[in-house]
Amino acid sequence: MLLVARSFAKHGEKSLGTWSLNMSGWPQGLDVNALAEACGELIPRAALFEVTSNTLNSQRWKPCKDFVANRLVASQLQLAAGTLLMLDETKMGEGQLTADGVKAFQAIQMLVTENKLACDFSSYDVNLPLEVSCLLLSQRRSLVKDVDVLVPLRAAAATPAGNTVAPAALNLARWLLALVTRSPRAVRISEEVMHVFSDNFAAVRQEFQVKPELANTWMSLACARCLTFGEDELSMQRWREVMELESVRLGRCREDGMLEA
Repeated sequence: MLLVARSFAKHGEKSLGTWSLNMSGWPQGLDVNALAEACGELIPRAALFEVTSNTLNSQRWKPCKDFVANRLVASQLQLAAGTLLMLDETKMGEGQLTADGVKAFQAIQMLVTENKLACDFSSYDVNLPLEVSCLLLSQRRSLVKDVDVLVPLRAAAATPAGNTVAPAALNLARWLLALVTRSPRAVRISEEVMHVFSDNFAAVRQEFQVKPELANTWMSLACARCLTFGEDELSMQRWREVMELESVRLGRCREDGMLEA
């Protein structure tokens, strides 16, 4: 669902249709690179960056203006639109951030939550719109605040048969992703589904004390769910499927003490 999500409109400064994902509880010893390679088999562009105090302090995360050469010096966050940006926080430990490290983390925060790339122009930043799909992998909750969807993982051993995918199936998945992301658009929603949506959100807010912003995320999730089936209208069936996923997700968040106040 994250791979098909694209912005189809804006409401003020908020992009509609996109959302960020934080997978917490990443199993120790499991190679993050394997997930990045698997995603790279499906989509044209995937970038994996390790986020630690050392990488934040030492690497160039923000593009910066070279006033002598009159050009913008590239950085690793300067990605093509539509890229899957994967941020690996699983090796984050104790460490002191320098001033550059703090600025680097702020640039990551802005890109994940606001879809804007901060460019360093020495005495000020120029923030450029940049739409990338953001996936954050962490042991606990990501250090990046206000990630749209937090999914605590429940790891299970994979069977040997589950490690291989037929080339024909991969090609079909690539075609689907290419087709549904080519022309981003909103899905149609009937009054009946909207009424159920409102009732469900009121019930979830009472049970889990979630933030109001989750309503917008739900709409983006519902849109992505429909797109994965090649549909342009949110049916009651698809909405129930989204609610089943959200019920499990929020239940895990509560079990792990990760529900936001």
